[in-house]
Amino acid sequence: MLVGPNAPLQLLPPPWRATHSIHCFDFHKPHSSPLYPVVDGPLTSTTFLAAMDACAALLHARLMRAGELSSSGECSAGCHS
Repeated sequence: MLVGPNAPLQLLPPPWRATHSIHCFDFHKPHSSPLYPVVDGPLTSTTFLAAMDACAALLHARLMRAGELSSSGECSAGCHS
């Protein structure tokens, strides 16, 4: 079980994480006949980078408010899909 008081997967406290959501059709299956979905590569890259920028800005603001980040503002991020 991944949720509950003794879950094996523990998330960091709220100031240390950020999320972003956007409605975008960069990966879709327009017809039922093709086996694989249609992917718009440039739009996917643009959408991913915009989401990373939004998460980085939100995370930076949260950490600065919490006093967990120095004025230099350096931090690294990872993406999980």
